[in-house]
Amino acid sequence: MRSRLHTSRVIFAVKMKTDRFLLLFVLIVCIGFCFKSSASSAEPPNCNFRDLVSQRERLDGKRVSVIAYLDAKNTLLIGSPQSTRDSIAIDLTAAQRQRFKRLWRSGYVRIVGRFEYVGSQKTKGPIIGDPEHRTLVLSPAGFGPGGYTMRLTKITEITPASPSHARNN
Repeated sequence: MRSRLHTSRVIFAVKMKTDRFLLLFVLIVCIGFCFKSSASSAEPPNCNFRDLVSQRERLDGKRVSVIAYLDAKNTLLIGSPQSTRDSIAIDLTAAQRQRFKRLWRSGYVRIVGRFEYVGSQKTKGPIIGDPEHRTLVLSPAGFGPGGYTMRLTKITEITPASPSHARNN
């Protein structure tokens, strides 16, 4: 009888340890999913147009939120209606054009999307055997028909914004 009682206590203790490990495992998995979902739904960094242009190499390939002037006719973002020095092309699919149709007019907007930068010219050096000693320079083709060096793709949000937000953001 004593041996049977001892065996049942051992089985009970093993079962309790197994249940604890299972509970701990489930808890760790749940916490992992919580962290993963909060990281993927994190807001992209807010930046103004000037910062986006000046930090284009660092922000290349990142999801950003920017407030800038939308030139709806040319599908471009620019710093202000008076300045066309730097332009960012906006790449929209047909479905996105339909979705954002009611907002598609020139003015200040907050736009969230993936920022891309093609890079700058790269000097490769003199052409070997060239009697005129010309230097080979590679220029990236750029985006869109205008050959823009910057663009926003995978756009998830376009909302109207005020010019004061563009300066303060």
